Amino acid sequence: MTDLHQAWTDLQNAVNSLIDKDKNPVMGAAAKRNEEGIKQKLEKKEGLFRKNMMGKRVNFAARSVISPDPNIETNEIETCSEL
Repeated sequence: MTDLHQAWTDLQNAVNSLIDKDKNPVMGAAAKRNEEGIKQKLEKKEGLFRKNMMGKRVNFAARSVISPDPNIETNEIETCSEL
């Protein structure tokens, strides 16, 4: 049973470091490559949304504001009917 628990812990640490490298960095080859986690790719001014999607003019795209809506479920996304 301890092998299963160790495998579970290793898997959890790998997933944690994939999502956020600051919380649980992986040692070894991945740390040498200095890869960013999903959180680091999305956050701040240099992140995916603000740098690449919100500030440029591209064809077939619209600008938007992301805001919470208490009237929909947590697994739902509401979009505007007119663009």
